[in-house]
Amino acid sequence: MIAYFAKAFCVSSRPDGRMAWVVHDSIRGDHGVPLQDLDSRATATVLPGTREKSIAKIGQLEVFVTMEDLEKEAAQRRTKSWSMLYAHMAGFAMISAGGDLQHSDFFRDDWPNSLLAVLLNVLFLLLVFWVSARLRPRGDESDMESDDEGPVEMWNENAIESEDELFCLSISFLLVQALRFQASGVLSTKAGLEPGENFGTMAILTVYGEALLFVVATVVVVFSGRTGRLADLLRGTLSMAFAWCLLFASRWMFEPEPQRDL
Repeated sequence: MIAYFAKAFCVSSRPDGRMAWVVHDSIRGDHGVPLQDLDSRATATVLPGTREKSIAKIGQLEVFVTMEDLEKEAAQRRTKSWSMLYAHMAGFAMISAGGDLQHSDFFRDDWPNSLLAVLLNVLFLLLVFWVSARLRPRGDESDMESDDEGPVEMWNENAIESEDELFCLSISFLLVQALRFQASGVLSTKAGLEPGENFGTMAILTVYGEALLFVVATVVVVFSGRTGRLADLLRGTLSMAFAWCLLFASRWMFEPEPQRDL
C-alpha cells in the first residue's frame, strides 16, 4: 500500500508534475497553499540567484513563496500519513501476537521465559524486515544522487520508517510487560492490565527505576555516536520503553486502593 500511495508502480509513466508557487511561511495558516488559490492576481518576484524562492504580494502583504511540484507534495503527504497509520495498526497487531506468545504455557511460567518471548519477536521482525528490503526495488543511481526524490525512493524511505515504528512500539511494550512481571510477580494481560491486583510500593518504585535506566541507556546510545538502522531501532525502543514504564508505574501508583505494603 505504501508503494501504491508513493506511485512506485507507475514510475515509467508518471507525469512531470504541476509546478506552482506556494506559500512558504510556517507561521501562516495558509502555509503550503498554492499562490493562485489565494489570489489569482498575485505574482511572485523572483529573488536574484534563485528560481525556487521568491516573495509574492497578496493584497497589501508580502509573503515568502517557493516553487514546488504540487503532485509530488500531495503524494508525499498521502504516503507519510498512510504509512504511519499502517505502522501503528501493525504495531498493535504485533503487541497482540507477542502477548499471546508470552501467555502460552512455556513463556508464562516466569519472567525470564517472558523475556525470551520478546527476543523471539525481535528475531522474527528483523527477518521480516530483511525479506521486505529484498523485495523492494532500489532506485536508479541517478535518482539517488539527485536531490529530487522519486517514487521508489519515497517508497523505501517511508517503508523503513514504518517498519522502525512498528518495531519500537511493539518490542518496547512486550519488554516492559516482562519487566513488570519481574517486579510484581503477575503477568499482565495483552492490554497491560492486572484485574483485581494491588501492587506494593516496592514494585512501583522498581518500575520507576527501570524507566530511569531506560533514559540513561537512551542517552548513552545517542552520545555513543553509533549510526545505522540497528542503532535507530535500539534508541527508539529504549525511549518508548521509558514511556511505557512511566505509564504503568503511574497507573499502579494512582489506582484507588489506599493500602500499599512494602
